[in-house]
Amino acid sequence: MMEFRIEPVEADPEGATGAFVFTPAPFVGAEVRVLLEAPARDRNNRIGPHGWSVSGEGLAARRVEKRGNELWVFFGREISFYMRPDEAVQVTLLDTEAVGEEIWPPIARGDETPPPPYQRPAPTPPPPPPAPAPPPPPAPPLPPPEPPPTTEPLPTPEPPKPEPVTPKPVTPEQPVKPVQPSWPLWGALAAVLLLLAAGGGAWWWLHRPAPSSPEAAVTPPPPPAPAPAPAAPPAPVAPPAPPPAAAAADPCQDAAAVLARRCPPERLAALPAAQQTVLADALMALGGPEAGNIAVALLGAAGNTGDPAAMLRLGRLYDPATFRAGGPLSAANPARALDLYGRAAAAGNTEASTARETLVERLRTLARGNDAEATKARQALAAAGIAP
Repeated sequence: MMEFRIEPVEADPEGATGAFVFTPAPFVGAEVRVLLEAPARDRNNRIGPHGWSVSGEGLAARRVEKRGNELWVFFGREISFYMRPDEAVQVTLLDTEAVGEEIWPPIARGDETPPPPYQRPAPTPPPPPPAPAPPPPPAPPLPPPEPPPTTEPLPTPEPPKPEPVTPKPVTPEQPVKPVQPSWPLWGALAAVLLLLAAGGGAWWWLHRPAPSSPEAAVTPPPPPAPAPAPAAPPAPVAPPAPPPAAAAADPCQDAAAVLARRCPPERLAALPAAQQTVLADALMALGGPEAGNIAVALLGAAGNTGDPAAMLRLGRLYDPATFRAGGPLSAANPARALDLYGRAAAAGNTEASTARETLVERLRTLARGNDAEATKARQALAAAGIAP
């Protein structure tokens, strides 16, 4: 349960005349805008840059301080000049769920002439980066390598010369004079030779070998198979390289770390708009009122930079047709949805233009009735400057 009160402030160095105090302190972005409404007034019931108007988009807070469990949102004469004591007001911190109702206390209105709208001072530019260090002096050149020692080739030995061999003289042998047999001896010797020749031929004919043929030829056995070569030893397997050390996670990139307040608010506010939108989606997926509060603040900060995607998503949260009970917002706000759709469409988002036309037709249909919903629909259309 959030508590709310309005505290007067005196002698403030920045010109603040009062502060809106919310307990417990909600999560807000870098720029805090306050929408102040007086339900008892006519259709000009919102404080704008020049006083009461129909469609006030809220004013920038002079400064925001967190005191213990309380959030103090300071305002000046741009609001207190137009307020009357004992008037019921409703104060909304835009892009958050922080809404409070209170009776306006006696706060000094200041000068008679309405002051100009409060402008937040421009942020101080970051200091220039340090100059790069001069490069180190070049290393002295290394001396040339010494030539390797040369060795003279050894002389090739000459082959030994063969000694001449003197051939021995061959002594001719004396021829042997053959014996001349007589004719009777020759006849007997010839008869014996004929008988031996006839007997040997008969024996050879009976015991001759069988004629060889190609079919009977014996095929020589195949040569033995060569022995298998020894297997090569397996190549050594190098051990796997150890994985590189994981870089330390940035707490501003993790939704759970942001929810645990490990990321400073100023770093969240300095993230790029696209990254703020992705982080807001992750926070809404986690669920819970605290995660929804931070997600809405991130979408609001991204929308303030002119990012059409963030304004479209924030508009769908406020749109009664897409509002989710138990989600990051406590109630739908068609006037706020029309404003966000219009800004996103002006930035070139066609999906936001279609969503705005659909919401306008739905509100015009509801405005034809006579119940409380019809009254709210006519007020939302009037705040956007659209005829019911």
